[in-house]
Amino acid sequence: MPASASATKDDIARKAKQLVDLHHETSLVITILRFARSGHATDVMVEQAIALVERHIAVARDQGDDGMLRSAVDLKAGLEEALKNGVDSLRSKLGPTNEALKVEEPLARARRALGHEIRRQHRCAGGIVDIFDLTADELIECKFRGSSAALGEAAGQLKRYSKSFPGTSLSIAVRSIEPEASWLADVLRRQGIAIIEIEPG
Repeated sequence: MPASASATKDDIARKAKQLVDLHHETSLVITILRFARSGHATDVMVEQAIALVERHIAVARDQGDDGMLRSAVDLKAGLEEALKNGVDSLRSKLGPTNEALKVEEPLARARRALGHEIRRQHRCAGGIVDIFDLTADELIECKFRGSSAALGEAAGQLKRYSKSFPGTSLSIAVRSIEPEASWLADVLRRQGIAIIEIEPG
């Protein structure tokens, strides 16, 4: 078989697999959207679904598929609306969380006292940023605990948000770094993500 024919066959197989993967992912995203609208999906699930749909949008644009592009854009808009409504609803039902009371609010107050312009719970394409410090050009994701799991989740969220803010500094704010997470905090610092401890110790 000529090399060009083999390459064409491989290309067709790759595109077919990509379409099957996109179909499965779209079904998953639609399910997450349905759960989100009924209040049964976590923020992280919805944010991950948004990241998947952003990939679908990129593929649709690359292939010039207007139908796929429209569907993906509509799905993304629905997910973003469900995420915002879910966060607003959860706040009104539960009131401030420990994360908001012990990390987000004290940090926002301290930054404003320095004269910084702060936006809290700022919407962007990747989700909702806890604190956007416009003066420092810094995105800050807040977590109540400074565990390795919390730091890893925050880093993933920041990387999604940063796509909407090229060149912006990234930081994770926690009450304090837990001993088991000190290694990960060092890794994140080396990657350019600052760690802010509200109650170091």
